[in-house]
Amino acid sequence: MKKLILLLLFIPLVSFGQVKNGEHNTYYESGELKVTVNYVDGVKQGLEKLFYESGSSLSTANYVDGLAQGEWKSFY
Repeated sequence: MKKLILLLLFIPLVSFGQVKNGEHNTYYESGELKVTVNYVDGVKQGLEKLFYESGSSLSTANYVDGLAQGEWKSFY
């Protein structure tokens, strides 16, 4: 489980030169929500939430200026 979280944290997101702003969501192939995170000027800001494919919460982390504050909170 920890390997999955670490993998999700280190997978680079390709933006093709556009700066991300606002909420961005990633989905499983089934269409279920996988990750939701907010960006301000291309930097993570606020709460990032990870979900199981079943839809229940996996974990969350709060970001300030792209840095996770504290530890990930898991819901399993």
